[in-house]
Amino acid sequence: MGPALAEKLGISCAGYVNQVNWVAGEERIIVRRKLEEGMEVLSLPLPALITVLPDLNTPRIPSLKQVLGAAKKPVANISPADLGESFAPRLQTTGVQAATMERRRLKFTSEAADIRKIVAALLKEGVIA
Repeated sequence: MGPALAEKLGISCAGYVNQVNWVAGEERIIVRRKLEEGMEVLSLPLPALITVLPDLNTPRIPSLKQVLGAAKKPVANISPADLGESFAPRLQTTGVQAATMERRRLKFTSEAADIRKIVAALLKEGVIA
């Protein structure tokens, strides 16, 4: 899914990433990805799309003191206007369609004639060859 989306967006892509480093001032990231034959390090220009492995982020569990301290801290709400940038969407949703499944509602018995009908129906649908 990641490479196909990156192709449609016209941006660079890297998959199976387990480490990301941002290079300040150069508008690029350095990623390390895990392959079957070893590790590979890539430098990607931004914007870029990466798909990551679960081991990229190992969350730390806060102590009770940290949880209670965090509840007392103020929360700053920032809107896009506060950032001074225009964040126009880069993608447009043209439609959403749900998958449909039509059932045939055919009933068969264990008679020899019905078994032939089952096999004929499966052959006609291409389920069996």
